[in-house]
Amino acid sequence: MSPELRKLSRLINDIQGLEKELHKYERKYRLRSQDFYRLAHGGKLEQSPEFLMWLGMYETLLAREKEYRRLFKSEVAPIVTALNREGKVARVAA
Repeated sequence: MSPELRKLSRLINDIQGLEKELHKYERKYRLRSQDFYRLAHGGKLEQSPEFLMWLGMYETLLAREKEYRRLFKSEVAPIVTALNREGKVARVAA
């Protein structure tokens, strides 16, 4: 496995862990993280330690997802495209 694919795997694990932690805040405050993020950046929420932790986790998730998409595009997508051209990957019906 290439270093990039290992990093992709680590990113997936990080993303899943962050999502699990973010769900705790979402359940507690009955608010999706993306909505919380908009409210926080709009200055509509106090800057409590808990909200700052939530905000930091969500920003970390966004950064990990961006890196995942970049690596996926550069590493995985070309492999799938090449395999599809060779007829080695069955297409899944939508």
